Amino acid sequence: MLMTGSRASKAARAFANNRWQEAVALYGPIGDRKNAPLRDRLKLALALEKCFEIERAGAIFRACSNHHLLIQDAHLAAGEFFVRQDQLAEAAARFGRALSVDRENAPAMSALEAIGIVREEDLDACCIAGALVGENNLGRSPSLPAMVAIGPILLRAMSFMRTAQWPRAEACFKTIIRLSPRFVPIIVQYGHSVREQGHNKAALAAYLRAILLCPRDPDPYLHLGHTYKAMGRYRSALGAYSTAFQLRPGLHDASIGMVAMERSLDSFDADRSDVKFALFNPTRTAMPQSVQRRPADLVPEDWLNRHQRAIFNRISHAISVQE
Repeated sequence: MLMTGSRASKAARAFANNRWQEAVALYGPIGDRKNAPLRDRLKLALALEKCFEIERAGAIFRACSNHHLLIQDAHLAAGEFFVRQDQLAEAAARFGRALSVDRENAPAMSALEAIGIVREEDLDACCIAGALVGENNLGRSPSLPAMVAIGPILLRAMSFMRTAQWPRAEACFKTIIRLSPRFVPIIVQYGHSVREQGHNKAALAAYLRAILLCPRDPDPYLHLGHTYKAMGRYRSALGAYSTAFQLRPGLHDASIGMVAMERSLDSFDADRSDVKFALFNPTRTAMPQSVQRRPADLVPEDWLNRHQRAIFNRISHAISVQE
């Protein structure tokens, strides 16, 4: 156990009674432990913030958001912290992660609205930005015992897909995801099975989860672009295709998608200077002036390579600064 029952009770009482230094001392040992309860780590981060230990607090909020990718509360707490620190770009990315877990997340939508991000295409851009601040290959393949159980179901699912029996394929993929909720290739296949039935919102949810779990893989962004296109959200589609192309330069389907979306936007007399890369150069009215004036305040992680840093910096700039 990371904390004894007595210590945990004392920490909770100190936190509840605003005795921040005491709470920090009691919760302190769990700060860097990923397997510590999320609730306790968030309380420690908040207590550190109250004690003006901002860097330590921010590091824990980020770690919680990065480790608990499918838990919305981790992203919301991190986003709220960065709003309080006036780091609106990072706040938007963290709230975008909450939207990637649940595209209808009301607290995240309200938080983004409070900093002036309300248009659908800009919310979509926050989802992609939130994915790209994460590490790659966070999706987990099933364990060997789980794979033994999954194997026959997967074979049935692929057979159903080959014969266009989409509802039956969907049911199989749902079963696999329940057994292995971070198995990204299956999440993507589930997205295909529902998109083929015209269930674009369900497909969108699947692809957003996939980019959150595996943000450097261009394939989910490509399918995200197809889904946005089917929903008539052409600027968001262009952003998704552009990201896929940046992650894998020369990707043929992404290039075709970008050209098609630019033509679609041209047909609406769109300003090409705004939409050439919708994600990287969103429309000038996408962010309020209070956000536009701020320099980019997201800092790329040390482990990113040069190509990934270039993508990261463009995303950060798009969220925080408008020229």
